[in-house]
Amino acid sequence: CGNQASMVCVSVSYNLGSGYIDQRDYEKAISAFESAITRFHSAEASSGRNLDKRLLASAHQYLAYSYVKMADSLTSDQSAQYKKADQELDHAISVLKEIEKVDETSPINLIRARIHVGLGQYDSALKILKEVKVTGPNEATMNLLFAVSYKCKGDVANSAEYMNRFRPPDPSETQEGFEYFNKLTGICRGE
Repeated sequence: CGNQASMVCVSVSYNLGSGYIDQRDYEKAISAFESAITRFHSAEASSGRNLDKRLLASAHQYLAYSYVKMADSLTSDQSAQYKKADQELDHAISVLKEIEKVDETSPINLIRARIHVGLGQYDSALKILKEVKVTGPNEATMNLLFAVSYKCKGDVANSAEYMNRFRPPDPSETQEGFEYFNKLTGICRGE
């Protein structure tokens, strides 16, 4: 696509970003989603009309997710990545509010809860998690975030209960989830 500003190129960049997430290459995913967002704005400006913003909202959402996943894997300077994730999530929610109902019960807020967990803001994470309504694969993420938050607050019983409910649909996510749990609970305990 080069520097073309068309919805086809927006879709190509978006799909590349999604592929990079699947490969767990978050740096490349970030670059691809940033390209999709830039191309979307250029395509909208050059067409002179409003384009379907669902793809733009999703690009911001998955850009936020990519920043969170990158921050989760870092051993230092995580706060800058979490801050970028928070900003992108705000953009995603802002765009989504133009086209659909988004509130504190929306599953997109799981990303915000994960940001709070990563920053050690467990009370804020728990407040969000108690309000979010999720089904399917998002339930596993929610249970994992509850487990980490409760463990870091010293509530081992609730942590164990939510970890027992942690059952992602993809077996590779089970191992990744346990690694995330061990890493973050180790950090909050000062290990």
